[in-house]
Amino acid sequence: MAKSEQLSKVDDLYAQGKYQEAAAECSRVLAGLPENSAERALTLLKLGRLQDRLHNLSKAIEHLRSSVEISKNVFGENNEKTAEAMSALALALAANGDTNEAEELVETATKLRCQACGVDSPEAADAYDDLGLVHLSCGHPKEAEKSLVKSMGIRRRKPGKMHKDYAISLRHTAILRQKEGKVSLSEPLLNESVDILQRQLGKDHPEVGVSLDLLAEQQFERKRPIEAEKNWRRVRDILAPALPEEHPARISVLNRLAACALILRGSEEATQLYSQALEICDRAYKEDTVFKLDSVLGLGLTYLRDYQFAEAEPHVKRGLRMIESLSSREMRLENLLIDKLITIYIFQGKFGDALLLLPNSLRAKHTADFHDTMDSIYQIANVIRKSIGKEPLKH
Repeated sequence: MAKSEQLSKVDDLYAQGKYQEAAAECSRVLAGLPENSAERALTLLKLGRLQDRLHNLSKAIEHLRSSVEISKNVFGENNEKTAEAMSALALALAANGDTNEAEELVETATKLRCQACGVDSPEAADAYDDLGLVHLSCGHPKEAEKSLVKSMGIRRRKPGKMHKDYAISLRHTAILRQKEGKVSLSEPLLNESVDILQRQLGKDHPEVGVSLDLLAEQQFERKRPIEAEKNWRRVRDILAPALPEEHPARISVLNRLAACALILRGSEEATQLYSQALEICDRAYKEDTVFKLDSVLGLGLTYLRDYQFAEAEPHVKRGLRMIESLSSREMRLENLLIDKLITIYIFQGKFGDALLLLPNSLRAKHTADFHDTMDSIYQIANVIRKSIGKEPLKH
């Protein structure tokens, strides 16, 4: 098969949402291309985007950096293709947490793409979209809004409101509104995005799954778990052939289905789903991640809900250890976890351990204070034990 036919096959697989197959085919094409050629630069760009989709961020960044360097040599530093590769690299860097480099790179890329193609072109819309997403990843919602509104305005006119690119703009704007806490504004945008993508790409395309996942999240937050669960089941089925089992999106769906099951049917199914997600996480990821933390905490708190304190304790402890290596956003969970762990210790009679978890300002500094604190803990423990039919503790 000629290289042009192989690249056409990659494009077809990508368009169908068969990302794993497309990446494998792209790697085969790359192996036979000259080192410093336009074809290699463009193939590296395709492969980098696919690896980003598949959450192989280190490989994505490696391929996209190579694409940028080769593009500068064969197309020129101010060429739109070079700028497109820079923009794709910025997205991968932002996803990897390299926010400073990502912002600088995407701002330069956006200027170049607008200069090369015009401020009202599809390429400019793509550039503004990428710029908005990077700003959003970097925690700059006002800057993100300016760029995303520009992108959506261009796409509304070209290629129009029924095009998949416009649906993706709707989704990105919905993400912005959600981060702003404007859930009532976000959900209609996601409904429209899902509707357009289903019409244009088919009901089983991964792009539909991405928008549907966000819609289910909105429904869950608005106390509609039945609707959320129905949509997350669809997302699970849509993403299975497109993404590897260990992809964060697939793990997150398992965690979210577990949360719905816990509300709707109780702990047995929830425990199975959280355990499944955690087993995949532990096998695929050595480092701590947000979705792994969700699995650990979900499992621990599900056990706690059923008063299975011995089973809950290791997971809650693990969650506390994990948040130390994660960002400040996850650190907000610390007080909740400490409170849950204190409850676990009280139920198991580990009062010394419970005291050590109390904030410094509440820890007993003198004998009298210590006895008063212990009396309070026993009283709390016995009230709770009585409520679940257990004998009171003696001291």
